[in-house]
Amino acid sequence: MYFCTIEKIYVFMLHLKIVFLFFNFAIAHLFIYSQTEADRICGLYYAADPNNGEGSQIQIYKAKNGMYEGKVVWMEYPNHPNGEPRRDVKNPDPQKRNQTNVGIVIIKGFTYNEAHDEWENGSVYNPGSGKTYRSYMKLDSNGKLKVRGYLGISLLGKTVTWTKEKTLRK
Repeated sequence: MYFCTIEKIYVFMLHLKIVFLFFNFAIAHLFIYSQTEADRICGLYYAADPNNGEGSQIQIYKAKNGMYEGKVVWMEYPNHPNGEPRRDVKNPDPQKRNQTNVGIVIIKGFTYNEAHDEWENGSVYNPGSGKTYRSYMKLDSNGKLKVRGYLGISLLGKTVTWTKEKTLRK
């Protein structure tokens, strides 16, 4: 017959606690690492309009739903020559046509794909045309963000490059 002593129970519980703590640490480390990898897209980016060359600054952030979004926070020319603010007049939603272009959320719904090291399944809105395109984004080795917008398949689309910046433009 085998009898457990208090010391054996104590040693067993200690080993169990160590294994439990190690397991929790490993899971937490993986979670934090993947969050850090995904969140490196967050920040300010300078983007030049490919049609007219006008500059704007986009702030990419993690939304409450866990997906990545981006909004216009600065424009090179936020106003028309008469001083009136530029508005989202081509928006397909008539209720949004009076909003100023600064503040518009232009990228939505992106999730991070760790296997491809890219943000995908999102959309990018072009206030100049009022059109929304399917999109994915990828950071290159120089820290520039490649944003691909397309209709249907990504082969039929356009890629623009945004440059990460440290400070909000004024």
